[in-house]
Amino acid sequence: MSDEFPAPEAVTVLGVAAVVVGALLPWEVTAAGTTVGLGANGFVAVLAAFAVLATVAVMRGSVTAGRVALAGGLVAALVAGHWIALVAGLDGAGIGVVVSLLGGVGIAVGGGLRLVRGD
Repeated sequence: MSDEFPAPEAVTVLGVAAVVVGALLPWEVTAAGTTVGLGANGFVAVLAAFAVLATVAVMRGSVTAGRVALAGGLVAALVAGHWIALVAGLDGAGIGVVVSLLGGVGIAVGGGLRLVRGD
């Protein structure tokens, strides 16, 4: 294993960073106030993102890391998507939930790239 940081892992790590940052931003904005992601379901997305990060760091370049990243990214994206669809709606969705959703998609794309490359 070399010290280079291949594209699939780079995409995955950027997605993890987006999910974590998104959880710190508002997930719902209403007249009554805002709900930060960690006060909502954002902690589940963050847990999935950190599990992916740990697996990718330890098993970098393996197909197993790709599978974990794909599944973890889907979990993070589904948590954010669920929040938008069933809780906040498109009108009340804050920037944080959108960032977390895109981060989850990024994690899944990184995992998919790892599976396709299959190094």
